[in-house]
Amino acid sequence: MKVTLYLKDLTDPQMITSASTVITDLTGNAKFTLKPTLPTLTTLRDAAQHGLDAVAAARQALTMAVTAKDNALDALRAGLPDEASTVEDTINTLPDDHQEAAIESVGMKAQSAPTRVTSLDAVTNLSLTASDVPGVLDWQCDPVDRVRFYVVEYTLDPVSPTAKWLPGRTSTKSSGELTGLTSGVSVSVRVHAEGSQGITGAPDIAGPKTTP
Repeated sequence: MKVTLYLKDLTDPQMITSASTVITDLTGNAKFTLKPTLPTLTTLRDAAQHGLDAVAAARQALTMAVTAKDNALDALRAGLPDEASTVEDTINTLPDDHQEAAIESVGMKAQSAPTRVTSLDAVTNLSLTASDVPGVLDWQCDPVDRVRFYVVEYTLDPVSPTAKWLPGRTSTKSSGELTGLTSGVSVSVRVHAEGSQGITGAPDIAGPKTTP
């Protein structure tokens, strides 16, 4: 009969416990001639236990070191803005054209003034195509930077200064659909970009396209 120890299934602490049980039960048992001897096996068990203890201590030390590092970095993150604030108190007493150089002289960077958006680019490459769905046309244009949404209008009239433009579906994307159209009618579309504070970009016009 073979002895099964299931060592591969044991965790490190379970292996130490299993070895201790074997050592205890073999101590004073005269039935067996042991190799390794019990003193040797005990030494092996103690060395393994020492290794486990050393790893546990190292993990604890690493955890403490990481915590100390995080606390130190948090304190540094809090201290640097305070330092910058005291630098600003002095910087703001200097002439405007000297302030940036003075900030950089202490290893800091001058904050750029925010750029105010005063215009949007025009909508470009607007196209109008027939959808697979009857009564629907698809429109698409190039994306516009800093856009909030696209304002869509369409007309059944020939494109001219007197054409009547009807509201389509506003879109936050640079593509969308004109729905509810009558199949066979000719439609043109115009789209412009809308930004913050009512700022708009010039529109683009596409069409006419026959509605499927």
